[in-house]
Amino acid sequence: MRYGRSPFTKRARFAWLLVGALALGGTPACSTQSPPASTDAEADAEPPGEVKSELLERRGFYQRRETGNGRFLTRTEMARSRLLSDALREVPGIDVISGAGGALVVSGRSTGRCPLAVFVDGSYTTIRNVDELTLEGIEAVEVYRGPAEIPAGFNAPVYDRTCGALLVWSRIEVGD
Repeated sequence: MRYGRSPFTKRARFAWLLVGALALGGTPACSTQSPPASTDAEADAEPPGEVKSELLERRGFYQRRETGNGRFLTRTEMARSRLLSDALREVPGIDVISGAGGALVVSGRSTGRCPLAVFVDGSYTTIRNVDELTLEGIEAVEVYRGPAEIPAGFNAPVYDRTCGALLVWSRIEVGD
């Protein structure tokens, strides 16, 4: 079974699109007609069912998500996954390599397939096996697939700067 980033399966998303289009008097999503243009208010709206976390707000998660750089997974989106590596397998541009030492997240863009630098609550760590981090303790994850996507302030040692970064935000805020 493949785990997606969305809590809905493809079949369920299609059904919701079809029901929504028909309820609004429009055409089904599989139609060849183009959908009506969305307004700015619709484009800025939160994903359905998402309640913004005050903790993630303070950490700048939502502000970085609005820039369009990187991929962002919240606890809700990772709920169907058993392990962090399962949730990350669906992120385009990275690969998860599982072996005896655990699950390593590597950049699929670089020619050397080097591991992503891992940050937990904003601090660089030497963790390479992402499954050491349990999903129960994770509020959200940010994935930056290359050095150009990494936001300012997340500086890894020189040998880790060429690959990208994985930012893991815990559910509990430690210290002030």
